Amino acid sequence: MKATKNSLEVSGAQEEKSEEKSKNYVYNERTRRSFHRKIAIPEEIIPSQISAEMKDGVLEITLPKKTATKTEETTKVEIK
Repeated sequence: MKATKNSLEVSGAQEEKSEEKSKNYVYNERTRRSFHRKIAIPEEIIPSQISAEMKDGVLEITLPKKTATKTEETTKVEIK
């Protein structure tokens, strides 16, 4: 997994092997599957703090947001 300022890239691969033996032949089969996904993430996500965990074949990705800074919504201006 790779995280940049604007995107999250997830990739993986799966390999399978099967073999069948008989008196007259040996049959081998190999399968390889791969995937690559690029997902856009909003600016309020912190790329360096993204974490991922595999649980029972499900990939769980945590995307922490930046803490909101408290800004004044209105400012009083004195008129002279």
